[in-house]
Amino acid sequence: MNLAFIPTFGVIGATVALVLSELLVISYQLYSIREELPTSDLFHGMWKYIVAGSIMFVVVLSLNFLLEMNIQLLILQVFIGILFYVLLNRLFNTYLWIEGVVFWEKFIAKN
Repeated sequence: MNLAFIPTFGVIGATVALVLSELLVISYQLYSIREELPTSDLFHGMWKYIVAGSIMFVVVLSLNFLLEMNIQLLILQVFIGILFYVLLNRLFNTYLWIEGVVFWEKFIAKN
């Protein structure tokens, strides 16, 4: 796909080729495990991560429109994005949050 898309579309073509190839790979993997692991088990609760990621994206993107981009703003965007994503995972009580708490408690117990 890169050979076809990059000469014609440049960086955008490389991006499209990458996304399409990743979609093909994950489609094949899901097809291969369909009898061993139901896809409903794989995607259970996924809406929480999509909502958290979407809200984080909107907040971080809005900083681009409000402030002039520089290295300080980039660092601020990273930290604000992390903060929002962690807080939203806590709010939704996601599996990622629960596992993070368990890991943290084990880490604290060792030290």
